[in-house]
Amino acid sequence: MPFPFSRRRAGTTTASVFGIRKGARVSGELAVTPVPTAGVVVFSDERVLLLDAGKVVRRRDALSLPSSRLDIGETAADCAARACFEETGLTLAVVDLARCPRTYSATIPHLDAPDELLTLVVFGAQHFAGVLDDSLPTHPRWVSLGKLVVTPLERNV
Repeated sequence: MPFPFSRRRAGTTTASVFGIRKGARVSGELAVTPVPTAGVVVFSDERVLLLDAGKVVRRRDALSLPSSRLDIGETAADCAARACFEETGLTLAVVDLARCPRTYSATIPHLDAPDELLTLVVFGAQHFAGVLDDSLPTHPRWVSLGKLVVTPLERNV
């Protein structure tokens, strides 16, 4: 299976990735500023790495990509690698990440907070170090590519 991502721009900063204008008006109301996030699709032997999304969203059975909000001054690639380690225990080298050619936006429903508009930069990775930490609350797991069509997925997948 060819790797579907481009290797350019892995070190792109938040400001150059997200075209966000604060205070933009939509239908006469003040628009919500999207929250910049980054995530990663990790592939291994015809499988993809997914996590439980139930702690955040209304669909408790949904699976999600490792992802996180960008910290101030953090590149999208650094954020994706950090999220993968924090949520799965796997280490990714930022230089090995390949950026997906488009940026995604979605409104994510939360259980105990208002819904949130996220803008997501996605990276792909085939090389990683470490072992999945199944003691984490995200319960990371490998899902075969063939089972993705019948697996409930969160909006960031």
